[in-house]
Amino acid sequence: AMSTSTAASSRGTAAWQAKFGRLLGCRDPRARLSDMDALGTDQVMLFPTWFVRLALVRSPEAATVLARAYNDWVLDYCAADRRRLFPCAVLPLQSVEASIAELQRVAALGFKAAAVRPCFWNGRYPTLPEFDPLWREFEATGVVLAIGNPSRCRSRPGWRRQP
Repeated sequence: AMSTSTAASSRGTAAWQAKFGRLLGCRDPRARLSDMDALGTDQVMLFPTWFVRLALVRSPEAATVLARAYNDWVLDYCAADRRRLFPCAVLPLQSVEASIAELQRVAALGFKAAAVRPCFWNGRYPTLPEFDPLWREFEATGVVLAIGNPSRCRSRPGWRRQP
């Protein structure tokens, strides 16, 4: 067996990258479908795991452009097999109006869900009343609100459960 320090130092080698580097299925939908077949997985929803950092963008205009670009990309990725690959949208919560417009756009494109990270977006938390029109739009479009924290999400210390 390889020691932990030896394993860590071998990660930069060409052999390690060839065997364990970024999985092709992250970039190539046909490779993902092949992986799914090997695992016996019928369908998946593609959640914007790394794109949850959209909350860190201060500019509503930049966030809107980034959300639209991601949503267009994931929709295109899922075109490889729309019966098995389902996109989950991101919304630019820096602007409620832009979020509503993007939600309407992705709903018209056939998205079934949109992810919202429960955190502060330019100092505003999504439970504030100003977000109510967005939640009503989720109901009107029938798009599922996928809300949850990434595993390493930091919250305010006072919000954590105490033992």
